[in-house]
Parts: sequence; structure tokens; C-alpha cells
Amino acid sequence: MRHFLAANVVASKQFVKDAPLRHAWFESHSFRPMAGLCVDGRVQDFSEAIGLPTGVIEVFRSGGATINCRSISFSKRVLEAVRKTHDRGLDQDHAPMVSMFMCVAHYSHSHPKDASCAAWEHQIELALQAMQNNADQLNRSYAHDVMQGLPRRLVAFPVLVDTDLDAVIVIGPEGRLSVRELVANYSPQSEAHSTWAIVARLKRIFPEHWRPLIELAPYMRMRFYEDLAGLLRANLSFVQRVIDTKRPVELLVHQERLVFVGRHADWNTEHDTVFLIDDDNHRLKKDFAIAVKYVAKNILIDAITENERDWIVPIAINVPHDGDDRLPTEEYVRQVLLDLKAYIPEIAPSVVKWLLSSHGFGNIDLPVWAHIAVEKLANRVMFHATVSDRATRLFVPIATV
Repeated sequence: MRHFLAANVVASKQFVKDAPLRHAWFESHSFRPMAGLCVDGRVQDFSEAIGLPTGVIEVFRSGGATINCRSISFSKRVLEAVRKTHDRGLDQDHAPMVSMFMCVAHYSHSHPKDASCAAWEHQIELALQAMQNNADQLNRSYAHDVMQGLPRRLVAFPVLVDTDLDAVIVIGPEGRLSVRELVANYSPQSEAHSTWAIVARLKRIFPEHWRPLIELAPYMRMRFYEDLAGLLRANLSFVQRVIDTKRPVELLVHQERLVFVGRHADWNTEHDTVFLIDDDNHRLKKDFAIAVKYVAKNILIDAITENERDWIVPIAINVPHDGDDRLPTEEYVRQVLLDLKAYIPEIAPSVVKWLLSSHGFGNIDLPVWAHIAVEKLANRVMFHATVSDRATRLFVPIATV
């Protein structure tokens, strides 16, 4: 954690200086990326994965994030964000933009049965259908602008993110385009990976007769393809770097109240399983138990492979604050920390039972030390608590226990 905090001081200073970079990006693009993420959010910072300057993307906790569960505030927050994007842009001096809303579900190419979207019980098609429903609803919600003679302000579509590599799959009415497939056949000299080649494929996937595109001005239709192709090329470069470097682990920095289970700034893992759960009181305990059992399983797999007996399940809590409300925010973080610590002895028996069942390690002969470690799982949990300044993205440690 100390390495992350030291690096964060540098990153915070850079973020404060990045306003010209963000301004330049908006000046050269017509569509502002927005994203609704599934509740467990096991993915690198989404904006980084698609090559955006820090602070450009607008991220939302998605309506329909879990089975039979919708966020009441989701549509209101999207409506307000789209209004601001269209009326003012991000920094007052930008021209109006159209929102490119990506309804994102996560899955694992290598572990689809146990490391995909737990919010949808690892049923990827159900998760994807929910995101398609969200996209359809968003596209319908903004059709009334056209009926009133106003230009369309939002185009929405589903996106899958393969958390093994953070590789994006965009899904249109006429098919899919997978960055993972582009990477598999990648060559720097290949014309198939040029911006115009990707634009040509996007035109087949999102035909110009698709209603949301018909309702855009003609010049904006071409900008839609070009802007999206730019994001996919950036994701291609990002995924290639992940493959080349085996993904250095970094803490997520989404500016929301979040609890990360499995992410640790000093630790590198093949599985890289991290659960992102909300601090919503009525769901916290259930989501926390799900997160701990899957993270513990993957961490222990690595520990057995490397004969690493000093393993832990790391849990990071971060709540952002504005201006002078740091002290009450710190008190809130401490309370979340106390609640989670109190949950550990309550959820540990069921987590241990699951780990030793056929879903976990029931069919595997565990080393004696690993079996003992599983039974004493409650002693293997470590908490890091921080608050972060929204204005500077500087993280301040509160407690490590």
C-alpha cells in the first residue's frame, strides 16, 4: 500500500496539470464517452483501458447491475450528465457534445464459469442482455429530442470487457468487434488494424440505417465511427501492453464510494481477480461474502503454485471527499471499516465451507498448510482504508489493519 500511496502523490500532481490534455482531447472529438459498469467492476480503470485522458469518461453504477435489481437513481444521473455534456461540455468553453454511452458487462475469457460477472451469477448472456436492455432504454429515452426537432444527444450500445486483458468487445445491431481478435492477428504493418479499416468494420456492425445514427446529423455519423475506432485502437495498444508486461497491478481510482476486494498495490497475480462493491448498507454484507470467497480462491491458487504461505486477502476502502468535508468522510470510512471487520467472523464459516466444496477445492488435494490456512481464513484478511480528494485525486491513508 505504501508504494501505491507514494506513486499516487506523483499521479495526483500530474492529474492537476492535465487540464490542457483533457481540453485538447475534447476539442478534437464530438462524442463524450460515458459508461455504466456492472456492480462488481473487476476491470482496470475503464478510461485507461480505452486510452482516455484522466477525468474524461463519466462512469455510472449501472441500472440492472444485479439480477432483478435496478438502480433508482441511474436514469436521473444519466439525464443530468447528458444535459451538462450537451449544454456546456466538461469545461464551459467546449462545444456541445453527443454522449457515447457504453453499457458494460465484465467476463473472463479464461475462467468464464467462476471469474466472470458474479452480479449475474456468471451467466454472461444474461448480463449482456441486461446491458442491451439498458442501451435500448437509453436510446429510446433520447428519441424524444428528435421528435421535438432537437438533435439526438446520446447513442448507447453494450460493451463486454474481458477482464483477463481488459480487452473490449463492442456489440452493435449487426454483430460484434473484438479487440482480443485484433490483438491475436496484430501486426504493426497490417492494414487491418488501421483506423480506416476499423471504421469500415464498425460501419457493418452499426449500419447507418440504425435509428440512433439516422437521428444524428450526417457529419456526426462519420464522427461516431471515427471516435469509436480511436477508442478501439487505443484499447488494442493497451491490451498489447498488458500482454507484454503481464499487467502491473494498480489500484482503481473511480471517484465513487467503493470497496475493493482483491486489489493490492504491491501484489502481482496471474488471475488478478478484484471485486468492486458498493458501500450500500443493505447489500454490503452479501456482496462482501461473494467477493471474499472468489478472491480467496484465486489468491490461494497462486499461493499454492508459488508455495507462498504468507498470503492475504487484501481489502481496500476508499471514499472521495470534496473541499472541507474530509473529516466527516474519514469518520464514515472508519465506520465502513468497522462494519466489514465485524462481518468477517460472520461470513468466514460459509466462505470456508464453499472453498472446501466442489465449487472451490473439494476435488483437489490441498497441501496441509493450505488446508489449515483456509480453515483460518478470518486471520488472512487485511484492510487498507483511505479517503481521496476529488479535486486532486490524492489518496490519504486512514488505517491499515
